[in-house]
Amino acid sequence: MGSTRTMNKSRKKNGYIDSIVLFWLRYPYWKKLLKLFIPVRWVSLCVNPKKSYKATDIIIDIKLNFATIRELSSKIETGELSPISLVEDSINQIKKYNPRFNAFITILEKAALKEAETTEKRVKKGYYKGRLDGIPYSLKDIIYIKGVRCTAGSRILKNFFPKRNAECVSQLRKAGSIILGTTNLNEFASGITGINPHYGSTINPWNKDHISGGSSGGSCVSVSCGMVPFSLGTDTGGSIRV
Repeated sequence: MGSTRTMNKSRKKNGYIDSIVLFWLRYPYWKKLLKLFIPVRWVSLCVNPKKSYKATDIIIDIKLNFATIRELSSKIETGELSPISLVEDSINQIKKYNPRFNAFITILEKAALKEAETTEKRVKKGYYKGRLDGIPYSLKDIIYIKGVRCTAGSRILKNFFPKRNAECVSQLRKAGSIILGTTNLNEFASGITGINPHYGSTINPWNKDHISGGSSGGSCVSVSCGMVPFSLGTDTGGSIRV
């Protein structure tokens, strides 16, 4: 009996709390109070989780640019989403925001669109490879792509073109993923700041007074700005965790 009473009291207490929360959510001034404790972009996501939001002069369409790979791949498989449209949308995001945040060193627009066209024709014929098929991505400019410049963030390698693909690139191509370009980094991946004196530093899109982190800063920024659904980085001493 004692445990039952305790549970009932707990339920009533939780019910009162829920009522108070709902009361505050019905009135506009609750948002002003939340701003004192929660970053603006979090508040915006709570208010309009399916609409675009603004933070440090960047506006993103959450429905597409922040969709998960699972969500995008399901639509590609059923024909609801065109790989060409997805790649074009990513390219538009890159053109719009890369000049501000400097995520990419090399952009492969023509090659990506050509690959997207091939993918779309194949999927329409019923040959869908799987979850990564038609999904665009970026990768750190220290990972080899055959015939594409790989600088490692250094001037020394500004004219270096690998003669083979890295294994991860080969596997992603087999899976049908589409490379949009290579991303900025600390020179030779040595550092955690995202600062690069040769190709410009990556900028944190959510707070320009903070570093982007590194050395895979460009990869992180390309995803956080909605330029690509995913990106490859490398980690020696915290790069993708900073």
